[in-house]
Amino acid sequence: MTESIQELRQAGKLEEALALANEFHQTHPEDPESSRELAWVHYGFAKQAAKQTDIPAFHEHVDAILGLDMEGEGLLGNSLAWQVHRIAKSLMAQKPAPVREVVRLLEKVKSFPFDIEQDIMAYVMMLRLALKVKDRYPKIMDFIEWWNLENLPESEYEPFTTKQGRQMMALAERSYITYAKQVVDYSQVDYEDAKAKIQVFLPKLDALIEKQPDYIYPPQFRMQLLLANGDLDQGIPLILNYIRKRPNENWAWFAMAEAFYHEKLYDQANACYVKALVARPALPIQLRIKEQLCKIMVEQNQYEEAKTEILDLEAITGRNHMDLKPEIEAYTKEPWYAEAQGHRDNRNFYRNQVFIAADLLYSDIPEKPAVITHVDIKKKRFWFRVSKEITGSATFNQIRYRVIPGDFIAVRMKKAISRHSGDEMYKVLTINETDKMPDEITRFFRGMIYLRPGQNFGFVDRDIFIPPQLVEDNELIGGQQVAGLAVMEYDRKRERWNWKAVRLDTSNHDTSSRFVGDHRH
Repeated sequence: MTESIQELRQAGKLEEALALANEFHQTHPEDPESSRELAWVHYGFAKQAAKQTDIPAFHEHVDAILGLDMEGEGLLGNSLAWQVHRIAKSLMAQKPAPVREVVRLLEKVKSFPFDIEQDIMAYVMMLRLALKVKDRYPKIMDFIEWWNLENLPESEYEPFTTKQGRQMMALAERSYITYAKQVVDYSQVDYEDAKAKIQVFLPKLDALIEKQPDYIYPPQFRMQLLLANGDLDQGIPLILNYIRKRPNENWAWFAMAEAFYHEKLYDQANACYVKALVARPALPIQLRIKEQLCKIMVEQNQYEEAKTEILDLEAITGRNHMDLKPEIEAYTKEPWYAEAQGHRDNRNFYRNQVFIAADLLYSDIPEKPAVITHVDIKKKRFWFRVSKEITGSATFNQIRYRVIPGDFIAVRMKKAISRHSGDEMYKVLTINETDKMPDEITRFFRGMIYLRPGQNFGFVDRDIFIPPQLVEDNELIGGQQVAGLAVMEYDRKRERWNWKAVRLDTSNHDTSSRFVGDHRH
């Protein structure tokens, strides 16, 4: 009977073949041969349906095949995969493409019996198809796990060029980074289960990076996976080093923020969330950040800031025809929400978090004490000295409080090359308050000022120069007792170092205690 079924099938007489195959299967239900013959007849119908892009018919016959015991029938699975490829290609050519139908096909592919040694390309084509629709395939992570990336043939590790001359990423790289992204996103849904998946996947990703060092994106996703795995000791230094080269990479700041949040390190999480936010991420990430900020603010009883953030979320979701997350909506019904006075915006909060993020970014660089030597209100810039060899300047936006000459600051700096002159210079990374003074170049003094007639500058103890601006501002007269802070300054004309006053106190109080932080807000 099997020969008759095959002859009918090969002759294209599928209806007759199906009737005979059904009869054979009904009379010999335990015979594997009867299931095999029936399956191949249904395959003939499926092939015909794929050629005609007849979706209902294709599913009908594929379902009939899957209802039979086809274990070990890899040739049949390979053949079915090629028909899935054919029908999916036809579907994807439509405008708009019915992606849901393609996804539905891929879900059935996971039940196909494959023989990848006999025809690896049939198997590879299914992975390519899944990646093509990955953005609308909710179970793409599960599909890749089923496919098993260890099955990738060597040829799929090499980039390729299209007929149009376009360089394309290797299938291996696309597959690994797609899975990595899915697992990172999944960590926001089920943190513990995601960590289990990451622990299995990380060694495989490490092997890929070692095998293909020219791949650009796997190392970046490795950093995200380490953070999502809670491995802050290893992940944070790597991603901080990455951000130093690319300070506006919102995904990197967001990855760090999520890691800190899961570890309940809320101060660091806040700073990183805000840095990611000001780097203008896509809308879904922007909403996620603001939702997380709300949760932290409520946790820390920062109700005014939380209400401001919620009002902003309502405005954003409203403009985009979206709904607030239920947990955020629930906050609006709590007593604190009615009592809190929201701000116009959270700009001050954000600004402070940006400074905290900078401190986090450069935390391994030691701070050096410095002294403010000059402030230019119009240019909104100030100058400082760290030592005889190191000076620098910064804008008002680089510091979170007002400064005047004679203030002490703690700075982190790195050497850089000036774009204008090409000379070596020091770039300011962070500036913070400090009471520590750079001892070698600063000194407090007290004494009588000596002013020559007709001159608008003077000296104290003959070695501390009092510049005209200080004489004028303090209305000094010769013989007056003054106290102040002096900084070493190089006199190019005389080619020597001198002391120059940068701050004066004409009262008779202890100078050192008055000069530290008395004007800041």
